[in-house]
Amino acid sequence: METYDQNIEEFHEKFDLEYRDYPRPLDPDEKDFRLVCLREEVDEYASAENLEDELDALVDLIYFALGTSYRHGFDFAAAWKRVHTANMAKERAKTASRSKRHFDLDVIKPAGWVAPDLTDIVYPKPNPALVSPSGGVYAKKRKNLTNAQTDQIIKGAIFEKGSKRRNLPSAED
Repeated sequence: METYDQNIEEFHEKFDLEYRDYPRPLDPDEKDFRLVCLREEVDEYASAENLEDELDALVDLIYFALGTSYRHGFDFAAAWKRVHTANMAKERAKTASRSKRHFDLDVIKPAGWVAPDLTDIVYPKPNPALVSPSGGVYAKKRKNLTNAQTDQIIKGAIFEKGSKRRNLPSAED
């Protein structure tokens, strides 16, 4: 069964937008473009006149948000688990006056609530096997390998995703 992240990866590969490396900030133009598109989907949800249009707008919003996370290089699944755990420690507002949004269906942070730490997801430690003693990013070429074999090893290490990346351990590793 395909997963959301596989679909997002497939989409970005189809349009030559793949990114499989350490997390990074987006180029300002790409970030602006993605913000416009995300807002457009929120606006479509707000103006939807039926359930089908609402669902379509929500799916498009999530699709675009997941694609944005993918383009950043984030391990979204690991971050999701931590945010979910932190959210489960929140409480339902008993009255609208307890909500900063003044809505009685709000969920609020109780005293002592701790935000999830995503630092190691955003800044994963490099795999020492791919860091040369001279401080380079990739290990030096072994003398017994052809250039094609070396390229295959490097691509295999870099271009695996999530926790399968040998050079980019996931936060859960």
